Formats: sequence, structure tokens, C-alpha cells
Amino acid sequence: MTVEEILKWQQSYKVYADKDIKGMDKEFLQRALQGQSKYGEEAFRMKFVVRISTCPILMEFDARIISRVTQEKWPHRIKLVSVTGIDFAGRIHDVDDICTYVTNWKDVYEIDLNLDLPRVYGKRDFRRKANAPQGKLDKDRLLTDLIRMARLRLRACEYERVQVVVETGIGLGVFAGTTIGIDETVRSLSASAIRQVLEEDGPTHRLTVAIARKGFQCFRVESS
Repeated sequence: MTVEEILKWQQSYKVYADKDIKGMDKEFLQRALQGQSKYGEEAFRMKFVVRISTCPILMEFDARIISRVTQEKWPHRIKLVSVTGIDFAGRIHDVDDICTYVTNWKDVYEIDLNLDLPRVYGKRDFRRKANAPQGKLDKDRLLTDLIRMARLRLRACEYERVQVVVETGIGLGVFAGTTIGIDETVRSLSASAIRQVLEEDGPTHRLTVAIARKGFQCFRVESS
């Protein structure tokens, strides 16, 4: 790759935000995009922000380098889009995710009585109580917000003239809340949110959405 290419890719960086979210303004975004957002409310607000830029994939998952020459145009047609979603890994940065959507979080995690929040260990992680129950989700609110996030993300892709979207957020990994037993429900709601947005907004989109599943197999949902 060349210096000119790298500069061009950096200059392609754009941000789309849900302006109806409380506190979402340019001053906040400028600070947050410099890595200065605070844990809790500000980190939660960033769930409704999409970052997108030209970002060529020059290596496969098995670490094999994809060969190319600088004259080829295909790398300039690949964009990286941030994944909007909820973080249930149980870490201080995303404490509002836990307190907003897990209705029995006080029964699940050890509590810091001074802060009335989950107790933090190692400056980052929450600890589940011994013999604690599984987490209980506010499913309606979670689904509503996931739909809002998915809609923002797909509209950002539309504005950037993306033709094929590869959606990789279904698995969610540790962020789905495996440690408190909510992961299957979270994955199901994440998939339902994307499906509902495609069904409701399909006539307005010109996208092909590929859903990455286990084993990296994909199926496509056409919306045109």
C-alpha cells in the first residue's frame, strides 16, 4: 500500500449519530471520538453512533495475506462499519448496559453499597454473586433499542452507497452475557432486530445484507 492510499482511507472516515438521543451533540461526539468518553451514560450514548470508513481487508482470518498491486481498485470498495449493540460482558465501562437492560442486576452481581452499582474488581470487571440467579432482561426495551441501532447502521451504509453489508454482530461473543445466562436471548433479539428493520424498511433500501453465521456461512436477505 502507498502513503497516498492510507491518507485517502483516513479521510473517508465519517460518523453518523442518532440526534434524538439525550446529550448527543457535536461537542460530545468530538470528545468521545478522541477516546475521552466516560463510563456509564456517555459510553451508553455511543451505542447510537456509527463510524464508517474505507478499510481494505488485506488479510484473511487464517492470517494469510491477500496479495494485491497498488493499481487494483477493489480495496477502495471495502468499508469498515462499527457494530452498534449492547455489551453484557460485565465491565465498568458499560455499566449502564447492565443497569438498563438486566432488571435483576442487584441480585446477580456483588454490589458496591457506596455507589449502589456493581462492585468493580481489577479496575474493570464485575463479579457475579455466589449462587446468583440468571439475569432477567427487559426484552421489550432491549429489542426496541437494538432495532434503533440496526436502523441507524443500515441507513449509514445506504448514505455511504454500500451495496453489500456483511452483518457479523449476531454471535456477539462475550458481549452477549454468557456469564449471566442471557446470551441465547440476546442473540435471538439481535437477529430479530435486524430482520424487523429489513422487513419494515426494505422498500427504501438498496442493500444486500449477508448474515454471518457459525462457521462463517452466510445467507442473504435482499431489500430493494
